[in-house]
This record gives sequence, structure tokens and C-alpha cells, in this order.
Amino acid sequence: MKRMRHLFVLIAAAVPALAAQQNLVSNKTDKLGLDPYASAWEKAAAVKVAVAPQKLVVPQGGGAISSVEVQSLRTASEIFFRLRWADPSKSEDLELSGQFVDGVALEFPLAAGSMPAPMMGEKGNPVNVWRWSAAMAKPEHYAKAYSDYYRPDAIHNTIKYSVRPEDLVAEGWGTIGRRREQAVDGAGDWKDGTWTVVLRRKLRAPGGAAFAGGSVIPFALAVWEGGSQERGPAKSFSVWNNLLLDHGIPAKPKNPLIAGKIVYQRYGCGACHGADAKGGVPNPGSQTDPIPALNRVAEGFTEDEIKKVILNGRNAAPADPNGIAPRLHMNSWKALMDEEEVHALIDYLFSLMPKEKGQEW
Repeated sequence: MKRMRHLFVLIAAAVPALAAQQNLVSNKTDKLGLDPYASAWEKAAAVKVAVAPQKLVVPQGGGAISSVEVQSLRTASEIFFRLRWADPSKSEDLELSGQFVDGVALEFPLAAGSMPAPMMGEKGNPVNVWRWSAAMAKPEHYAKAYSDYYRPDAIHNTIKYSVRPEDLVAEGWGTIGRRREQAVDGAGDWKDGTWTVVLRRKLRAPGGAAFAGGSVIPFALAVWEGGSQERGPAKSFSVWNNLLLDHGIPAKPKNPLIAGKIVYQRYGCGACHGADAKGGVPNPGSQTDPIPALNRVAEGFTEDEIKKVILNGRNAAPADPNGIAPRLHMNSWKALMDEEEVHALIDYLFSLMPKEKGQEW
């Protein structure tokens, strides 16, 4: 057997119900505000969403947080999410260089019915990201070490932190930016080693993700622990889960190959290997540039070999030890993907092997 030099990145988008996938029900309520401890949350359904360290792109990082509890409620005009996670330290100050703050973000496909890669979407298939930071509670606390000779007022007028969550859009790694209309509001509180954050937005906002009744909407999240130097891409993140708005839990696919394709989508494999697993995504500085296809892995690798790479991940080997470092790497999915998903994904990849003329399966 060939070694696994050609198996690179396996990632994905959401869909029906799979073993490791969470189904979050957003129930209706008459009235709700931004109080993280409002009594309405005591009866709201909750799911525990597992997150994994981000190892796909540089800078890699994350891992301080392993899961986030998510709840959702909605009124006739607004939708709310409450996120809670354990964090032994409260990091909210940006007073010194090298200090980073706690934060959390929700992500949704921007286009209804679409399934982009959960890692910041993909070109032509964007995502809407709602990002809350602990620094928002103390907007006057900016990096005092910063100075600008030509703009003495730069600290006060340029780098103050926002007082409300950011409403963002992205179409792939390195493309995130603020939407023209900032429609998201929120509040958070740290108490007894736990962050509790509430995010709110109208059910419909021009240019933002829509939340229509009777639908299933993919959602993913990311979380930062500032005390562990987490910031930017150095974070823990989830793949797609389901938000249910007046909709039952999606049926589990009966066809195992369809189930495998869903796993391929849910973990964003297409972001690196292409929607049809034929590869071609550039990865400058890597020995395997562009990223190779996965539709022929059956002819060179065993199931155990593929499983090992899926669960443990691997860093791309540089083409030149003294040259640029590869940008994209293989994430470890052992914190998120269960055995059923692993086997479904491998069966799907093996099924992609092109049939030779006259060949029978």
C-alpha cells in the first residue's frame, strides 16, 4: 500500500440527522430581552455542541474550551440564542499588548437552503457570522500601548472596541468583514466560572441570514478563551448542526452512501477537496499543491489508514523547508466525529472510485 501522502484535508456543511449532530429547537415565547438569566431560558431546550481546536489554517490554536451549551427562543419578530460555556478566568481587557479577550460566535448560511463549508463559507456561498466579545462590556479598555505620532487621537477615535456584537459575512478563509447593516445585539456575563451570552436579531434582516418558520437551518459556532492566548483563527469551532424552527428532527438517511456524502458536507471536505472530491484547491508551499483528489483513495489506502488521518489530522509537509509554510492543513476530527460518521465517510469516499470500462462492482 502507498503511504498516505495523497490524503490531505477532510472537512464539511450540515444536513439531516446524524449521530454526532445536534438538533436545536427554537420555541416561541411572548416576550424576551437580553437578560442572560431571564426565567424563560430555564424551560428552553438546550443542546451541548462539541468544539475542536482549529488546525486548518495558520495561526492554528484553540482547545481550551471543549463544548458550548446552546439554546434558542423567538418572539413574533425576533430570534434569540443563549450560549454558555465553562471558563475559569474572565478575560475582557485589552489594556496591554499580548492580552486577548474571551468571545463566542454563531454562524449561519447566508442563502436559505445552502450548505457552504462551515469554516467561514466558500466563494459564492457565504455565511453570516454573529460575533460577541467580552471587550464589548468595557469599550473604553483598548490597547494603551498603541500610539501614533501623526494621529494623537487614534486611540480614542480609531481602535475603540464595538459596544455591540459584530454582524459579519465571509466567503472563505481570510474574507470576513462587517455587513453594512449591523443588525445583531447582545449581552454577556461571567459568573462562577461560566460565561452566559445572549445574542438577538430580527427574524429577517436585509442581507442577513433568514429564519423562516417550518425550516431547518444549519448553525455552527466558535469560541475563544483569551486567557489561553486564543484570538482570530486560534479558536475552537464546531461543524454544522441543525436549528429547528417549527420543524421535526430531520430523518436519518437510509442510504449509507447518502449518509456519507452528508458527512463530507457537514465537515466541509469540499472546501479543500472540492464538492465532487476531485481536488484542485491551491496550497502554496506544500508538497501536495494543489490539494489532491479523494475520489481514488480506494486504490491506494486501507480503511484503517484513512480513519487514522481523519481522526488525528496531519500538517501538510512543506515543499521547501526554507520556503513558505503551507497555508492549509488537515484538521483532527476525533473530538467531533463519531464512529458512525467515520465509517459512513470512508464508505462514501471508496464509492467515488471511477469504474474502469467493463469493471463490475
